[in-house]
Amino acid sequence: MDWRSLCEEAERNYGKEAPLASGKLLSFLLNRDSLRTRLLGFMTKAYWSRKRLLKEGKVAYGYAFREWSFGEHALEHPVWIVHSPSLKALEHPEILKKAADLLMKRDSWPLISKKESDLLARSFEPLARPMFLPLPENFGEVPLFLSVLDWIPRQLHELRLGLNLIVQNPGVSKETLLLMERYFPQAWRDAYFGQGIAL
Repeated sequence: MDWRSLCEEAERNYGKEAPLASGKLLSFLLNRDSLRTRLLGFMTKAYWSRKRLLKEGKVAYGYAFREWSFGEHALEHPVWIVHSPSLKALEHPEILKKAADLLMKRDSWPLISKKESDLLARSFEPLARPMFLPLPENFGEVPLFLSVLDWIPRQLHELRLGLNLIVQNPGVSKETLLLMERYFPQAWRDAYFGQGIAL
């Protein structure tokens, strides 16, 4: 599969509409179209940076490897991802998968300092919210980051763990968003909701 071309097509789909969105569409994309969702995180910096992230974000790959649902599965809940803004990860997303597999096996982590190990371990607690947390260099051949993002079922009706399209721009916000289903290229949609994306 030509991973880079797929991601670039998603970027074009996203760029045609999302940065120009206003009114109801903008509220939907920002997940602020109800009182409940407007109150979610309104006291955080990420919440107030989200509109700019929506306008200036870039589409990339993230590897979702863990989710934590508390209560009703139809509501937003956190998902742990490994991601990288590097071009090499865009062309070879298996780099992300290898790092995610390694993160899930704490006993097999490469040699890292106790401080790094403790920080990573705390990042897996249910209420942890790491955003662009740099992974130690020996987790992969490119700069890698660990983030927790929210899966919003109204924007992506079915989340599949594994490779996902995300929106990010660390110069604007440390928050990362799952790409909304409406911007999926057809080939990605067919694979993602069909048999899943195999790396």
